[in-house]
Amino acid sequence: MQIIRKIMLLGMILMFGLVNSAWGYVIDDTASGVLNGTDVGVLDLFIAEDAKQGNTRKEIDWANGYMDSDINRRSGWKEEDVKYFETNVSDVYAFELVATSGYYVVKNAKRVALFQNLNSLDWGVFDASVLSDGIKLPRNKMTISHVTQFGIPTGVPEPSSIALLGFGLVGLFWARRKK
Repeated sequence: MQIIRKIMLLGMILMFGLVNSAWGYVIDDTASGVLNGTDVGVLDLFIAEDAKQGNTRKEIDWANGYMDSDINRRSGWKEEDVKYFETNVSDVYAFELVATSGYYVVKNAKRVALFQNLNSLDWGVFDASVLSDGIKLPRNKMTISHVTQFGIPTGVPEPSSIALLGFGLVGLFWARRKK
């Protein structure tokens, strides 16, 4: 019986450890005004960075070279002069997205970077430390000249789903051991 309790305790510790690592980032920037403290989701997946592509159609064509599915050229939304905010983690920044999208391209005057939007579809969350010095965000306080959003969003399981699955597995294990 003691072994079962130890296994269950260890299982719950591991389960809550996984859930905690899945929590999102929070805006921690006094310049953000009412947005300060907003949960912006998890870090989006960095896919590629390259030289400036020209226009929105060329950016989407460039992005298609890195993705499994083709994105329609007409499916892009462009937002200019995007303000980005510091989060509660160093080098991680967030900005509001215009529409729900599966991917976005961040552009400054010389470079573009492609990201997959993983969680909060209203926010783009990126780690500036993975970007080259050519993009210089936010090290030299350069602005994002524009963001191109496109693609169908993909779902990611939320932390409570992981916890629910874990509790279900522990319950099944417990029920089997009682027999």
